[in-house]
Amino acid sequence: MKTLTARLPQIVAVLAAGVFTLMFFITVAPRLTYRYDLDFVEDSVLMQSLRVADGQPVYIAPNADFNPHVYMPLFFWLGGLVVKAVGPSLEALRAISLAATLVTTAVIYLVARREGERRWLGLVCAGLYLGGYRINGFWYDVIRVDALFVALLVSGLAVGLYAGRSRGRLALAGLLLALSFLTKQTGLMVGAGLGVMLLVAIGRRAWWFIGPLLVLALAPILVLNAATQGWFFYHVFTIGSADPIEFGRGVNYVLFDVLGSCWRSA
Repeated sequence: MKTLTARLPQIVAVLAAGVFTLMFFITVAPRLTYRYDLDFVEDSVLMQSLRVADGQPVYIAPNADFNPHVYMPLFFWLGGLVVKAVGPSLEALRAISLAATLVTTAVIYLVARREGERRWLGLVCAGLYLGGYRINGFWYDVIRVDALFVALLVSGLAVGLYAGRSRGRLALAGLLLALSFLTKQTGLMVGAGLGVMLLVAIGRRAWWFIGPLLVLALAPILVLNAATQGWFFYHVFTIGSADPIEFGRGVNYVLFDVLGSCWRSA
């Protein structure tokens, strides 16, 4: 058996992860039931979900009364279902993001446990993810597309990377990454990257992933674009890509948002 001294780093890491997890839930609990917006987009996301619930068009010509977000529609579709079930509610829509964050945490635990072959390592990695709540800008529980996007993305990557030659798992990975794309546009790039890797690793069997990914990602947006007379593409792609590329922002992101936040939190 390992001595207590030898296990001390492991114990400290697990305790630290436990503290991070406890702090996360203590912080999130009152935010989840807060009756006013926590972020400047929460009200508008609720409004867009309400339009979905009422059967009103969302991706329409710009006008003074309503303009949709530049994001893909999946979160708003889910929000519309929630609004239909419980009525307009910031709290209920926050629950979608919180549930997605917990899914991401569970996937991180499972991957770390599998790769490290240690249960405690999975707990530490999951706790560290929850510990990044402040560094990431407190968006884990906010009514935004991001938490759902990350949950679908990491789930799809995990299923795809561990699918082996299983056709069913490859197709499931394609479905999850297609849903991530229908949540946020950048999901398709991750799916394309995984598709290339699988082609190299398992050859033609990778098409069991690529086929569902392409069909389930592209068919809905083509139908939606046709149904909205092209306004869907205008909002989510034309406006969404209108900002010029500024490489300096990448440098600032690393120096200030990542390293700076970590330093201030230390």
